[in-house]
Parts: sequence; structure tokens; C-alpha cells
Amino acid sequence: MRPGFQRRQRGFTLLEIIVVVVIIGVMVTFASFSASSRINEDKLETEARRLEAILKLASEEAEAKGIEIGIRFTEGGYRLLIADSGRRWQDYEVSGPLRRRVFQSPFTLDLRVEGKPVRLPPELTPEQEKQLAESQTLRSERENDAQQLTPQVLLLSSGEITPFSLQLSAPGMATGYHIEADALGRIKLLRKVATRT
Repeated sequence: MRPGFQRRQRGFTLLEIIVVVVIIGVMVTFASFSASSRINEDKLETEARRLEAILKLASEEAEAKGIEIGIRFTEGGYRLLIADSGRRWQDYEVSGPLRRRVFQSPFTLDLRVEGKPVRLPPELTPEQEKQLAESQTLRSERENDAQQLTPQVLLLSSGEITPFSLQLSAPGMATGYHIEADALGRIKLLRKVATRT
């Protein structure tokens, strides 16, 4: 060593270490928010594309079999219905591609039929539906008819569809999906990006 040259050993101070840990924590937090947001956007897109495909499949099936299929949307999902011999609507399929679907919690639906907003009923579990059906059997036949399961949209054997639009979205997401069907049976899926003002 040269004379007069002192070798200083210097380490990190506690303050520097804390600052680095805080910066890493902030970066990890933003990365996790970004990843969870992206996962929800992917799930929303998957559900929208699935619904579009199911609507097209059900419409083709109504035409091919010469039957009328109804769609009942709820706050948390949708189900395809068919009228039985007693003119009461019931699930079209219990299993398979046209079975009842329930969305995961952050997703919301906004339905308009023939341009008018429709208030969606709450999503009931099968147990809740069974209890409701049992309580309805105790009421008069007239009240029962008024409260039976009814679709908001019809897919007719002629290929026509009740005109409707459905918005699928989730709180805090910039992207949503819009499904439209016209009276001639054309179904379109549109991706909507929210504009900030």
C-alpha cells in the first residue's frame, strides 16, 4: 500500500437498506395488481366469447330441432330454457355446453331487451330454487303462474331472436364486452374500452 492511502471499508447504512426494501415492495405490489387485473380481463373475455358461442349454438339448435329456446339472465349468470308440455319453462340441459352458467363475483351484467333496460333477478342456488318452488306450491295456481321461471330473450325455430344487448363488465376494469343480437338472428361480440373524462 502506498503511504497516505487509507482504505476505507464502507457498507450500506440501515436507511439505504430500508429505502431499497420499500422500493422493492412498491414494485411487487404494482406487479401483483397488474397481474390480477390482467387475469380478470382474461376471464371476462373468456366468459364473453363463451356466451357468444353458446348463443350461436343454441340458435342453430333451435332452428335444427324446430324448438323455441329461452334465455334467462340473472345478476350472476344465465340459463337456457325450454317449455315443457305444460307450458312451463325448465332448464334446456342439466349438463353439457348449453347448461346453466354462473359468473364469478366481480363480473356484472347489464341487459337491454328491444332497447329497454331489464332489471335482472338475483342468482339463486339450486337449494334456494327448490325452497322457492316448494313455497310456491302452497300458493294459488294464479300466483304460481305469475312467479314461474320465464326467459327475457327467445331464440325461435325460424332463426329469429328477441333483439337484445348485454354488457359484461367488472368494477375497476377499463375493458368490457358488449353482445348484441338483432331480430334476424345475427349475434355480435364487441370489445368496449371505457373512456376516462
